[in-house]
Amino acid sequence: MNKITVYEKSTCITCRKVAKAFSDQGISFEKIDYYTKPFSKSLLQSLLNKMSLILQSFYVRMMQHIKDLKIVLINYLKMKFLNL
Repeated sequence: MNKITVYEKSTCITCRKVAKAFSDQGISFEKIDYYTKPFSKSLLQSLLNKMSLILQSFYVRMMQHIKDLKIVLINYLKMKFLNL
């Protein structure tokens, strides 16, 4: 399993909730306060690349769902039109 890293700002309430949820579930993770330890250029590029891959994958899945919905809608409209 991949190591989980949570990049947080110590004053962020949402960050605290994420850390608590992981701890409560017994999930081990590393916390890095990006406010006191800023991202290096290479780390930031690596994170952006990962996000890009995730977004591309999401986009491909969404486009397939949209295509499927169009087919369903077209078939529904044809059926309604023919039954007038």
